[in-house]
Amino acid sequence: MEKISIFGINIDNITFYDATELVKEYLNGNTLKAICTPNTEIVMAARDDAYLKNLINGFDLIIPDGIGLIYGSRIRKKPLKE
Repeated sequence: MEKISIFGINIDNITFYDATELVKEYLNGNTLKAICTPNTEIVMAARDDAYLKNLINGFDLIIPDGIGLIYGSRIRKKPLKE
């Protein structure tokens, strides 16, 4: 799965539909999975906090929460799908 890095946070570049299907797979699987939905404020906090950045990047699925990260990815010329 393609990832887009925004201030060191690796956001999964995935559609809403594909994310939903992936979560269904997680729920039907036999292992625990962790999902993170960082918003702009969390990404900005993690920019200067290595522990927080590593924690977030360790999640199995990282999907953006809010239009700020969508716009940020467009400005960086690596647009997130949704």
